[in-house]
Amino acid sequence: MIINPAVTNGINLGTRLSAFASIGVAYGMTTDKDELIASFIQQGRMPMSMGYAILTALNLTNLIHQEYKQSQLAFQVRNMKSRWFDTKALFTMLIRMTRWADQLALAMEAKGFSEDRTMKLKVRVHWYDYLFLIGFPSVIIVVGILL
Repeated sequence: MIINPAVTNGINLGTRLSAFASIGVAYGMTTDKDELIASFIQQGRMPMSMGYAILTALNLTNLIHQEYKQSQLAFQVRNMKSRWFDTKALFTMLIRMTRWADQLALAMEAKGFSEDRTMKLKVRVHWYDYLFLIGFPSVIIVVGILL
C-alpha cells in the first residue's frame, strides 16, 4: 500500500503537536503553581513583582469569567441587547478588572509586599532534581539514536 507523502507528513506533525500538548497538560496538572512561582523567584532570580503578577493572573482566571458574566447581566438588566461575545461587556469588564488590580496592588503595598520581604514557601533543589535534569534529556537522546 502506497501512502501519499503529504498524508504521512501531516500525521507526523499532528502526533508531534499532540505529544507536546500532552506534556504541557501533564506538567500543568501535576505542578503546584505556588511552588512553581516560588521556585522561579528563588532559583530563577525572577523579580518578585513579576512572580506575584503571574501568580495573581493564575488565581484570577475564574474571577475574570465571573466579571464578564456580571457585565453581560448588567447590560441585560438595562434592556440592552447582548450577543455571545459582546465588546461592550468586555470593555466594561476590563475597566472593572483594571480598577480591582490597582486596588489590589495598593493593598499589597500597604501590607508590606515588597522586594525585601521573606518568603513563606522555601523551595529547595535536591540531588534527584539534578539527576532528573541530566537523566531525562539523556534518555530522550538515547531513545532517539536507537530508533
